[in-house]
Amino acid sequence: MQGISSTFETLATTRNESAAGVLIDALSDADQGTRELALAALLSRTNDDSPARLLANWDKIQPQDLVHIRGKRNWISKAVVQSLKSHDDSLGQTIEVAKVLGINEAIPDLIQLAESCANHSIRQQASLAVTTLVAPLGRDARNDHPQGTVRDPILARLSDSVQRFSMHRNALLIEAFLLTATWGDSALRQIINDGGPMLDLICKSLAQSQTSGVIELLAGFIHRKSLPPRIMEQMRSRSDAAFRDELLRCVGTDPSQKVIRNLRDMKMPQSCRGGETLICEVAPDRRAAIVHLYIAANDNNLETLHLITAVVHQGGPGCVTAAALGLARCGIPTCELWMQAAVLIADGDAEAIASNENAKLLNDLIELLDHDEPALVRGIQRVLSPLHTDAILPQFETLRLRSRRRLGRVVMMVDPNAVERVRDALRHPVLTRRLQAIAMADALAIVDLLPDSFTRISKEDHQEARMKAAAAMADARGNETLKLLQDMVQMPESPVRDAAVAALQQRQSARSR
Repeated sequence: MQGISSTFETLATTRNESAAGVLIDALSDADQGTRELALAALLSRTNDDSPARLLANWDKIQPQDLVHIRGKRNWISKAVVQSLKSHDDSLGQTIEVAKVLGINEAIPDLIQLAESCANHSIRQQASLAVTTLVAPLGRDARNDHPQGTVRDPILARLSDSVQRFSMHRNALLIEAFLLTATWGDSALRQIINDGGPMLDLICKSLAQSQTSGVIELLAGFIHRKSLPPRIMEQMRSRSDAAFRDELLRCVGTDPSQKVIRNLRDMKMPQSCRGGETLICEVAPDRRAAIVHLYIAANDNNLETLHLITAVVHQGGPGCVTAAALGLARCGIPTCELWMQAAVLIADGDAEAIASNENAKLLNDLIELLDHDEPALVRGIQRVLSPLHTDAILPQFETLRLRSRRRLGRVVMMVDPNAVERVRDALRHPVLTRRLQAIAMADALAIVDLLPDSFTRISKEDHQEARMKAAAAMADARGNETLKLLQDMVQMPESPVRDAAVAALQQRQSARSR
């Protein structure tokens, strides 16, 4: 084997041009070791037309050989470019070689072929090769790893091709331009600012292309200081999952104010519609972004709340933080909506709750009140604030007793400060407010927790308040409120005494059952 190695070393360095032919022939050898030695020797030759000979015999190259040839890309690139210029019979094969080896020097000639070659299949093959070769250049530039000396002239050449579209009518070259571009490139900005047919062309590609680089470019506009109207239109109108996932990646778990502002201006993109049904369609690391997007772009507040609860239940990086932020910013449903939902919650009918969107939402939020993240719980308390004691107090007097008590059970679930708020209201200087507080204490079944307040009312308050207090104590169970009623029936004959007698009888009747 050592003798063979020495032979190939000699063939690699000799000035005898026939050595290249010997090495080419050796590429057909059945022994893999011999083939590898021949290819290594051939790639080492620098003093003849070995690159052109290898290109002419490309059919002898096997897939495992490509890694070695890519490492010597500069060795063969000149031969590839010359072959492309010659338009010989092997043009299709040369285009494929340029593509698989990633020979960027060939891109200008490939663009020329894509624009003007009379052979349609060659035009198509050259176009696809261009898009393949420019894609990594654009991707690196958009990810802050620019290859300016390579990319800039290619972008300029593709920009010229865009301007000449009416002559070549090759839409793949429009896509290639977008694949190469970044958001700050003057060529792209000029087209956007000028408007007209060129902008129509790139907007059509941005709206329809399924190529990842074009989708990345379009979604990435969300980071710009402002969104050009036509670009915003394409972002809003695309409805495919690929664009949705890329847009959510760009939004991220902690979007900047620029991103939030752009989302707010854009409104809800078609690709992200669907509310909580989206949660299972996207990867966990995209779920926090959905919350940020919905808070900024969605006008349907209830849909956003449903989505937030679903995100917390499903989980994912940054989801709880995003949900807490969303609950702190979203609109608050009306008291009427929450009251209607609370009736179903109070009845505890699981089927009825599941079939009513608002009741299901309220139930989900109540369950999340036990979450261990304080910011999330604060957000939920904010959203449920219309059911807190202070907010709902004026409503209670207008409800029937049974309705008050059903609603009261839910108020106790959502308002951790209900007892203190009722106690404060029972001391309010305005009689109407105190009457409302008495009704609230009865509905919340907390009369026995407020003996001092009811003692003061029963002895010192307005007659109407004392009568209401007596009626409220009829359903209490504590000894202190029982003693209060017993004291009240010892009063001189009056409407207050009559109310106390009725309440005491009701308690005695309930005890005997």
